[in-house]
Amino acid sequence: MDTKRKKYSASIDGHRIASYVEIDQRYYRPAEVDTLCGDASKVKEILGWEPKVSFEELTAMMIDADWELAGKERLIVENGSHWKS
Repeated sequence: MDTKRKKYSASIDGHRIASYVEIDQRYYRPAEVDTLCGDASKVKEILGWEPKVSFEELTAMMIDADWELAGKERLIVENGSHWKS
């Protein structure tokens, strides 16, 4: 198994900690994919499956979820937390 041990340092609530992470090269992607395209016509033809949510509805749901998360993060920062992911 091709693993590497790396040291990362961070602080939580002002307390400095050190963490060790083992990285297994087997789980790296060979290359990042910039564009992914899908076509559900084959599954529709073979199984008769159709999506219950349209692409437009899906994107609206994703945007709503991002706005909700951004609002929660803003409240955390405004109320004194300086934690960053």
